[in-house]
Amino acid sequence: MRRVRWLLASITVTSLAALGAATSASAMTPLVLKEGSVVAAEGSPASGSLELTCAQIAFGGALAINNKATDKAVFDEGGGTDLCEGVAVRGVVKAVKVTSTGRFMVVSHLTYEVQTGGTCVYVIGKLAGSFTIPGLTTSTVSGTGKLAAKRSTPGCAEQLAISEAHAVLSSGTTHKPYFAEK
Repeated sequence: MRRVRWLLASITVTSLAALGAATSASAMTPLVLKEGSVVAAEGSPASGSLELTCAQIAFGGALAINNKATDKAVFDEGGGTDLCEGVAVRGVVKAVKVTSTGRFMVVSHLTYEVQTGGTCVYVIGKLAGSFTIPGLTTSTVSGTGKLAAKRSTPGCAEQLAISEAHAVLSSGTTHKPYFAEK
């Protein structure tokens, strides 16, 4: 009986190690971003947009990393302020990261100010979603805005749920979304 238990334990450990190695290898698979049929060069112009309920933010910069497990574009242009009924959205998108596992992340410094019966200011640092590979670098992203208590009137909720935002990472040359493939 001991021998059977030892054999089962050994098989379980070996199976788990193999699964971990396969998962790790999948996470390390490079993601290739293309402009049309050409691999986008690192350092080439990149652009994008982020649409929130009350804002559309455009940004520009450069493709910093391509053909890695996580590709990244960094932005130094764009941002601004957008207004709609009782809401002001201000700030910038700093970067967009896309991974070979289909994860789409927007790194930002945005303030979402709600002015209805007081002022509630929320800071949005990251929004995330997923996209299909192979496919275009577009995603519905969501996240949480955290209350900036010192800039808000008492009684505001501690967090603001951001959902159904739409983000696009594009070539700065063609202004079309990159095509991503492994």
